[in-house]
Amino acid sequence: MRQTDKLLNNLKTTTSDVKDLQNKVKKAQDKVRKAIKTIKDFEEVDDGITTIDNTLKGVSTVMVPFTMVPAVGTAVSATKKTIDTTKKVISPIRKQSNKLDKKAKDVRPKLEKFDKKITALQTKLTTLRNTSDEVYNKIKPINDCAVEIKSSSIKGALDVFSKSANPPVEEINSSLKKCIDFCEDVESKANAIENALKEATKISVNFEGLINALEKIEDALKPIQDALKFKISIPYSFKIKIDSKKWWKIWEWGWKTVNYRFSIQQILDGINSGISAVNDLLMKAAEKVLKSLKIKMPSIPSIPGLSKLKKLIDGLFSKFDISDKFEDLYDELREIVDAFNSLKVLSLSFNIKCIKNKK
Repeated sequence: MRQTDKLLNNLKTTTSDVKDLQNKVKKAQDKVRKAIKTIKDFEEVDDGITTIDNTLKGVSTVMVPFTMVPAVGTAVSATKKTIDTTKKVISPIRKQSNKLDKKAKDVRPKLEKFDKKITALQTKLTTLRNTSDEVYNKIKPINDCAVEIKSSSIKGALDVFSKSANPPVEEINSSLKKCIDFCEDVESKANAIENALKEATKISVNFEGLINALEKIEDALKPIQDALKFKISIPYSFKIKIDSKKWWKIWEWGWKTVNYRFSIQQILDGINSGISAVNDLLMKAAEKVLKSLKIKMPSIPSIPGLSKLKKLIDGLFSKFDISDKFEDLYDELREIVDAFNSLKVLSLSFNIKCIKNKK
């Protein structure tokens, strides 16, 4: 194949690849923009996970004393058990989520920078495509003319030019192929980030219901807190020696009544062993007060998919390894445009010479 025919084929490939790359760049940009939005959404998810973890720990700690309160301990313990089970799942998720959130926040500005540069690249690619067409349209008519009139001198001159032009054009085409592959990789990974984070965001929709339930626990515990301050008074009578009113006795046994007054909290904490006889009476009175409370703990909603959230987040870390390549794409395409501008100048100069030779 003559060098000129090879050049024309290479230029056709260039035009085709630029068109393909423009489409790939547009798709990659769309996916990157969606990934940016999803990362922003995930940052809110991470805040939600952190809030839930802190709330679970706080509520669980607050509930500990109430689990030991007779009459209401069963209801409180059941709720606390549910909370602790959720806490065991949430805590490791929070650790991974916080790490991923930090990584996502590092990647997001780079994605945003890539997005801006892609807009500039689309203009450069259009210039590149137009330049490729222009060089092709300058060379082809001259080559067709030389073949038709069988001018070996023009064909020879074309081949000399084409021989020097082919290597850079082939290098450009090679770079375009790499850029196409790169854009496909960006699109694929941005899509993976979007899908995985979107799944995590869906799971987080149920966080609000859990947080609301946890906030209501404080209201549910308030009657118990108030009841623990309630003071119970128990009269207790016992025999004592008193001065006898009878002339033949110095003293005799009499009865004395004392009112013991304690808060339910004091009763539960344990009172002086010296009045252990009163303790049973106080405990029964405390039980009666506590049972009358009819404590109803709020139900703790489950979060569908929570068990797979950590695995989902773990799998996301590998999706963020594209950030360091963004600059390469822009620089490589910018060099391509500059190279083609040089080729355009050379072809214009050659075109003028050919016209002179034809005359």
